[in-house]
Amino acid sequence: MTMNSAPSMAIVPPSHSSRTTTDAQSTMHPELGVHDTMRHGLRSMRDESAAASMHPVQHRLEHWDETQRNWKLAMYRNTFGLGMPMRMMMERKNVAYTPHMPAKHVSNVHLDVLDGRDEMLDPVDFLPSNVTGENRLGSDMHSAMEQKWRV
Repeated sequence: MTMNSAPSMAIVPPSHSSRTTTDAQSTMHPELGVHDTMRHGLRSMRDESAAASMHPVQHRLEHWDETQRNWKLAMYRNTFGLGMPMRMMMERKNVAYTPHMPAKHVSNVHLDVLDGRDEMLDPVDFLPSNVTGENRLGSDMHSAMEQKWRV
């Protein structure tokens, strides 16, 4: 649950994205018939085709963990008051911050316990990081640090 979102009792994420997508017809200039960049910004084909190509199950799977976490925090808020979800969110934020080297995978057991994933076995737990696609920053430590610190 983010600080700006209201507590939600939804157990399953919605099947569609809540983002509003604009099609090419709605961004055209009324007289000239071309895309109006000054009013609507640069045109992105990725954004225009993303809504049409996204399956409803894909949206639900991508937002499943976040929806479950929001539901649990809403239940804790109703049961124990505002202090309990705030404490859990602060603890999760502190545990999620890892100042380790970006190219080196470091497991975060405490975060797994807080998220309830301590008894689950994911591919990242037993496969090397280059197989799972986690090491996208670079193959060596120097290029990963340069990209992390934008040098």
